Amino acid sequence: MSKKNNHRSTDIIDWYPVEIAARLSGLSMDMVNYLCRYGVVKPSGNTKRGRGHRRKFTFSDILLLRVISQLLSNGISVQRLRRSLAELQKQGKSTNHILKKKYLVTDGKSIYLEDEGVLELLTTGQACIRIHIGIGIC
Repeated sequence: MSKKNNHRSTDIIDWYPVEIAARLSGLSMDMVNYLCRYGVVKPSGNTKRGRGHRRKFTFSDILLLRVISQLLSNGISVQRLRRSLAELQKQGKSTNHILKKKYLVTDGKSIYLEDEGVLELLTTGQACIRIHIGIGIC
């Protein structure tokens, strides 16, 4: 891990290696490396890519990995995830756009972002309104 101020215990960590990122996200190192290799996740802790350069994950990268871990455990396939994130990038939005929303909703096939009662389909950006109606007997 990279730390500032000569690696003292009070230092702030600016990036995490893949081993720590995998452990904190709940994914295996192989899965994290796979997601990076196919462009689903791009570690933003370093700008150099390729052989001999360690992947450096920032805190927001690890949050995104945790979200991906939850989506995978709820039935979203890696292929569908790749397509959804590629479509998000075509719309000119980064993967950090996901982290700015209040909720991520899935039915196991599609991924929706929810904020203020509006659901947005991740692949197309199409929006719909979600309304909760409580029915109770008084």
